[in-house]
Amino acid sequence: MNPTIQNQIKLEGYILKKANWNLITDLHKNSDSRDFDINLVFENSIRTDGNGFVTEINLNLINKTKSFEISLLFDFTFETQNVIEPEFLNSNFCKINAPAIAFPMIRAFITTMSANAGIPAIILPSINFAASPQID
Repeated sequence: MNPTIQNQIKLEGYILKKANWNLITDLHKNSDSRDFDINLVFENSIRTDGNGFVTEINLNLINKTKSFEISLLFDFTFETQNVIEPEFLNSNFCKINAPAIAFPMIRAFITTMSANAGIPAIILPSINFAASPQID
């Protein structure tokens, strides 16, 4: 059974549910301290009203010297014109497009937060979600 095609999907909003910021040493001192491993985990769920879904994105960022780490948990809520079927949550839109729409906001959040924290701004690289749908 194919899920109903959703012709109109929009990002309704997002919320930061949890944040952990841990800076052990100054990131200015060593260029190696600016080399990060990125771990992203996505989960999708249907909203209770049936005309939307939530993409939960858990991001963990730790530098190679283990002197800095950040973990964030965001919920991005998408609204649809039609009722969502459970099969839709396994579609390319939910697995690739929704995280690709959300990720620039997470990148901007981390850049702004790091700059406002008095450390060199952290600018995450862009990710091609279509080429690498399973980011771990």
